[in-house]
Amino acid sequence: MDRRRFVSLAGASLGSLLTQRLWAEQVRMAASLDKFYFALVADTHIIDDYYVKGSENGAEDNESILLTTPRLTSARDLINSLNPAIEQVFLIGDYFHNYPSTDYDFYFKNNTRLDNAKTITDGFKMPVHLGFGNHDYDVRRVSREMSHCLFEAKFNTKPYSVLDYKGYKFVHLNNFLGGTQDHTSSEFNPGIGSLGEEQLHWFEAQLQQHKPTFVFVHYPLIQN
Repeated sequence: MDRRRFVSLAGASLGSLLTQRLWAEQVRMAASLDKFYFALVADTHIIDDYYVKGSENGAEDNESILLTTPRLTSARDLINSLNPAIEQVFLIGDYFHNYPSTDYDFYFKNNTRLDNAKTITDGFKMPVHLGFGNHDYDVRRVSREMSHCLFEAKFNTKPYSVLDYKGYKFVHLNNFLGGTQDHTSSEFNPGIGSLGEEQLHWFEAQLQQHKPTFVFVHYPLIQN
């Protein structure tokens, strides 16, 4: 990365940070103690220049996938414009669409769909909290560990998470940590979601706090 690109990226990041701080101050001044607004976004499927056109299942999907970037941008701009203001955004999986490479370093040497997705969501005025979808993994080709490392390095996001906000809990569960998503397991069946024992214990501990809780999960419960 040359100096010009570094300065450009640094300036964009600072601009995004300042925008979010100004938004936060505006929300604080107008906030109500008894209610607030949040938004849910799912299946954004952002692609990049490495995407192979025509690789989806059918003509409609092949056409639709090419529109994901303007659609997420439009959704972001609409959410930013709402009044009363949206205070939190939860993106419930399939942030980007599959992996163009199985090489971890590839994602730091090239501008990929991961970077494209982050650039768009950095434009939200309010915090955006990411969950994992099946297309954020590639359990046949890319290890879950690699996906988790990329999410942490690129987006500062853990495989599952909780936000405590104004007396409520917002929980991102991850359908893709159990044996059904492990290609070395006898249970392997990527069409079925499973949480795994460690995550279930963590979730139980969250519920034991007896706060009103919203739970987000990418696969519907009938697929678990």
